[in-house]
Amino acid sequence: FVGGLTLNKGADIVILAVALLHKKGFSVKLHIVGDGSEQPNLINLVRELNLKGIVSFEGWQNKERLKEFYRQSHFIVLPSKGEGWPKVISEAMAFGVIPIVSDVSSVRQILNNFGVGKVESSFDHENYAVSIQKYLNDPAEWERQSIKARSAARFFTFETWSERLFSLFSKHWNITIS
Repeated sequence: FVGGLTLNKGADIVILAVALLHKKGFSVKLHIVGDGSEQPNLINLVRELNLKGIVSFEGWQNKERLKEFYRQSHFIVLPSKGEGWPKVISEAMAFGVIPIVSDVSSVRQILNNFGVGKVESSFDHENYAVSIQKYLNDPAEWERQSIKARSAARFFTFETWSERLFSLFSKHWNITIS
């Protein structure tokens, strides 16, 4: 999980999903990268669920350290209740990390276009756990989508964004930018 620790971001849902997977016997580790007002409540939840050693709070991290977390991760789980395009999804995908995210904004359409990840329409931790478990039970599918994620990440670079933006300027307003 990467993001602000606020009610809107849903880190509690990720913790509950990991608890369920752990209870089912899966060897899981959750890194929560970010900080915010909900951190004390989330720490209490981890304590109540006896997830010490399974869930770690990493705090805010600089870009280089964040890349290390992405390199170690198989999934990024973001059950946000509201987003535009969460930049951390494309950042994680550049490292082959599979997104398991909520159905907000254009996330479903974009991930479906690339054939990567799972978009959940509810905020039920059990659904997130099931999605993760499907990948854990099918490593070949995880690997296939991980490769697609790395390939798709190139569409989210600043260069690609600016080329598309300049193309729109040219197409709609006949403005050329060099």
